[in-house]
Amino acid sequence: AVGLSRWQKLSGERSAAVVQHVMDLYPEAAEASRLLRPGGIIDRVLARLTRWSLSGSDAVIALGRDMAERIIGRYRIDPSKVSVIPPWADEDDLGYVDRAANTLAQQLDVSDSFNLVYSGNLGEAHDVQTMIDAIELTRNQADLRWVFIGGGKRSEQLRQESKQRKWPHFVSFGYQPRHRLRESLNIADVHLVSQLPRFTGVVVPSKLFGIMASGRPSIMIGPAEAECSRIIEENDCGMVVANGDAAGLVAAIERLRGDQSLRRRMGENARTALVRRYSQRIACRRIEALLQAVRGRY
Repeated sequence: AVGLSRWQKLSGERSAAVVQHVMDLYPEAAEASRLLRPGGIIDRVLARLTRWSLSGSDAVIALGRDMAERIIGRYRIDPSKVSVIPPWADEDDLGYVDRAANTLAQQLDVSDSFNLVYSGNLGEAHDVQTMIDAIELTRNQADLRWVFIGGGKRSEQLRQESKQRKWPHFVSFGYQPRHRLRESLNIADVHLVSQLPRFTGVVVPSKLFGIMASGRPSIMIGPAEAECSRIIEENDCGMVVANGDAAGLVAAIERLRGDQSLRRRMGENARTALVRRYSQRIACRRIEALLQAVRGRY
């Protein structure tokens, strides 16, 4: 499609527009996963292809400001061509469920504890070590429970750590059925979001938006410049903890656990921000408007 767009520009025929919606940025994702050596031959070739592809598009959608900054900086793309449209959640499908009415929490036997939940994929982009260190620091806090729901390469690492260290307050479950996502997200008193620094501008964890739709606060383990960190800080819907700061993570947990009104306010802020800025309806309208604007040039 990009090749067609370039050929049309050269030949004077402008009957089609090309918009790239960048979900993960490559070759940066392979670099950050340590599958490619930055600056190596393969990396340079792939970077040239990415530059060629992006520059040949009529518009580019980035998932976050950090991603847009990478695209503009590394690939020298005209900033006017780059739009930031974050991931979204369906505000009607997801929402708050009171713990007493949450049948999934009762079935999983997590209805009577303070639950810190990580939901979804736990993979290469996520900071597992800070979580491991914080879980160890809180092993004697009987009323706190670390709940992991989902899967991924690093999820198995956590399960092995739990077996070896005999954590009494750690539980792990597989992915739940899609129709139970609303209940699953509401198992949490506080949610965890995580991103390693080297993935900043490469990925944007979409889990944050489902959490926000559910009206629950988050603790982001990651760099301050990451898009999720910015959103949490700007909307006062959680806290941000630097990678490696396990003591800071525990302190954030303690603050939220000890202040129900703070949790409620941050959860309400999260839901309000989702409805006003990050809902499926708003994002799709923005994408539609961008497509119509680009189409109007032809």
